[in-house]
Amino acid sequence: MQSVGLPWYTAETYPLIRDTMSDGDDFPASYSDWLSEAERERHRLECRHAVVYCIPVDPKAFAAWCRVNDLPPDAAARMLFAEKASMRMCRKSA
Repeated sequence: MQSVGLPWYTAETYPLIRDTMSDGDDFPASYSDWLSEAERERHRLECRHAVVYCIPVDPKAFAAWCRVNDLPPDAAARMLFAEKASMRMCRKSA
């Protein structure tokens, strides 16, 4: 079974996430709009029999991770961050 990590945000940190990301203008304007889209994506992946891990993204920790890994804070970096975290979670549950 495939495992997938999805970057996941909280209502409290969502405004800072949008401000921190180089593609923050591409995010839905409100957290509730983002959450609706994210829930649909999670459901779509689960329907394809994937194990979905919702990976919390703290804006400050993510920015530091990007600096350490010499990556821009964008969609590709968020997916890589979530993928690596989901792999760690998958190994722990094995």
